[in-house]
Amino acid sequence: MNSTREVNINSSLLIISIGRVIQILLSIVVIKVSTTYLGSSEMGVFYLLTSLLSYFGLTLIGPIGNYINRNVHKWRSEGKVFENFLKYNAYLIGISILSIPIVYICTKYLGILTNLNTLHLILVIGFGIYFTTLNTFFAPTLNLFNFRISFVVFSNLTLLFNIIFSILLINLFETSGLWWFSGQILSQILFTLISGVYFFSKIKEERSPTKVFSFNKNDIKPVLSFTLPLAIATFFLWATNESYRFIIERFLSLEYLGFLAVGIAISTKVSTAVETLLHQLLHPAFFDSINTHDQNIRELAWNSFFRASLPSYISVTIFMAFLSPFLIRILSGEEFYNAWVFLIFGAVLNLIRMITNHVALIAHTEYKTKSLIIPGFISAISSVGLVQLNVFNDAYFYLVPISLIAGAFLGMISMIFQMNKILKISIKVGDIFIPIIFGSIYYLATLFYGQNSDLLFSIGITAAFGVYFILTQLFFFKRNKVLGP
Repeated sequence: MNSTREVNINSSLLIISIGRVIQILLSIVVIKVSTTYLGSSEMGVFYLLTSLLSYFGLTLIGPIGNYINRNVHKWRSEGKVFENFLKYNAYLIGISILSIPIVYICTKYLGILTNLNTLHLILVIGFGIYFTTLNTFFAPTLNLFNFRISFVVFSNLTLLFNIIFSILLINLFETSGLWWFSGQILSQILFTLISGVYFFSKIKEERSPTKVFSFNKNDIKPVLSFTLPLAIATFFLWATNESYRFIIERFLSLEYLGFLAVGIAISTKVSTAVETLLHQLLHPAFFDSINTHDQNIRELAWNSFFRASLPSYISVTIFMAFLSPFLIRILSGEEFYNAWVFLIFGAVLNLIRMITNHVALIAHTEYKTKSLIIPGFISAISSVGLVQLNVFNDAYFYLVPISLIAGAFLGMISMIFQMNKILKISIKVGDIFIPIIFGSIYYLATLFYGQNSDLLFSIGITAAFGVYFILTQLFFFKRNKVLGP
C-alpha cells in the first residue's frame, strides 16, 4: 500500500514538474515579449489593468473561491459539484455587471487610467472578471480531483495563447498595454469554454435543475461567515500588494511604475513557479487530510505542509537575489535591464508574501477567517502609508520598494502571531538555516557581475546555478518525505 502511494506521489510530481517547467518557459516568453513590444509607460498601463482586475478577483471573488476549495471534495462525494457551480456562476455574472459602474467611476472621478477608452476598459475588465475566474476554477479543481495531465495541458495552453492573442491584437490595432491585456483575456475566454466542457464530462453526477437555485438561510449563513471576513482581509491584501501602483501613477510616473512593476513581476513569476509546484503536489493530500474533526490531525497536516515548503521559499529568494542581473536580461526586453535592483526587492517581498499566505491558510482550514483582518489591516495601512509618504522623497527610487517590504513584513509578523493562537505553528531551526547555508553558494554569481552580460552568457550562468538549485530542492523534498523515504 505504501509503495503504491509513493509511486502515485512521484508520478504526480513528475507530471506537475514537467508542466511547471513548460509554464516557466512560457512565462519567460510572456515577460520577454511584452517588455520587448511595450515600453515602460505601456507596461505601467498593463500592470494598472491587472491591479484593477485583481481587485475584483481578490476582494469579491477570491473568498468564495477559497470556500469552494475547502468544500469541493465534500460536494463531489455528495454529488453536488454541478449544483454549487451554477450558484457560483450566477454570483460571477453579478460581480461582472457590478464592475461596470465601479470602473466608470474610477476613470471619470478618481483619475485612474483616464487616457484609455472607457468602453473598451469596461468590457475588458467585465469579461476578464468572469472568464479569468472560471478558467482558474476549472483547471485547478481538475488538479484537486487528481486529473493532473488535463490540468497541466489547460494551464499551459492558456499561457501560450495569452502570447499569441496579445501579439495578434497589438499588430492588428496598436502597441499598447490595453490591447496586450485584451489578448490575455481573449485566451481566458477560449480556454474557459474548452476546460469547462472537459471538466463536466469528468465530473459525472445526477443533475437536478429544481435544486440549482434553492437558496436558504442554512446554505448562505456558513458561506457568509467564512467569506465576509475573508473579503475584508483580501481587500487589505490587495491594498498591500496592488494599490501602490495607482499612487505611483498619480504622484510619480508610468515609466517608474513600469520599471518597478516589471522587476517585482519577474520575481513573482520565478517564486510562484516554485510555490505553485509545491502546492499542486501537496494541496490534494493536505485538503483531504484536514477534512476531519480532529484538530490535532489538522495541525499536523498544516505543519507538515509548511515544513515541506519553507526551505524552497527561502532557496528561491536567495537564488533570485544573487542571479538578478542575469535573470533580468533573460526575462525582459533591453529597456528594462536596469530594473534588476527591483527584482531583488521583489524577491524579498515575495518571500514575505509566500510565508504570509501559507500561514493564513490556517484561518481557512479552521473557518476562522475573521482572524485575517487585523494582520491584513496592519500590512495595508503600513504599506500604503509608507509609499504615500515616500513618493515625495528625493530617494523615492529605493524608498518605495523598501516601503512595500516593510509594510508586508509587519503584516507577516502579525499574521504569525494571530494564527499561532488557532493552531500551534512549529518551525524547526534547520528548515530555515539549512536552505540559507545551501544558498550561500549563489554568492559566487557575483564574481560574474560586470563581465560579458549578453543573453547567452546570462543564460549560461543562470542555468549552471539553476542545476544546483534543482538538486537542493530534491534534497529538501527527500528530507521532508515529499518524495517518499
